[in-house]
Amino acid sequence: MSLLALAMLIGACVGAPAPEPPPASRTVPLASEGVRAAIASELRRLGFVVATEMTISGRSDAADPAWAACRDALVGDRMGDSRRVTWASPGARSAAVEVATGTTHAGTTVSVSARHAARYVDPFLALPFTRSCPSTGVLERRLLEAAG
Repeated sequence: MSLLALAMLIGACVGAPAPEPPPASRTVPLASEGVRAAIASELRRLGFVVATEMTISGRSDAADPAWAACRDALVGDRMGDSRRVTWASPGARSAAVEVATGTTHAGTTVSVSARHAARYVDPFLALPFTRSCPSTGVLERRLLEAAG
């Protein structure tokens, strides 16, 4: 059995259902300035380094594990002659978020886009690598709620 076939077989057995897509936007009946301030404040409270320009953006290198569904990663021994494989568990997680606001006749529309990643360690080479993780929607919901 090839390494690829083995990986696909193991992945099929271990795979969990993908999380539901996170909420993307919401309109709140408040002025844009107050909404932007509330979102920036919530991001800071959650440990993000925040920049406010046209969009509000933030980055956290100590993201809450509940924000993303990071799964174990299958790692192969690329240096040895054997075709050994094993699983690496997710370690430290990071998150980057962008929040756009727009004024409408009904108030302020808030759109949230988040990207998540986890750091893993290759057990064969003892080297770190990063993989993206799907969002659970927890962070997006929290920021949309903070909007008002």
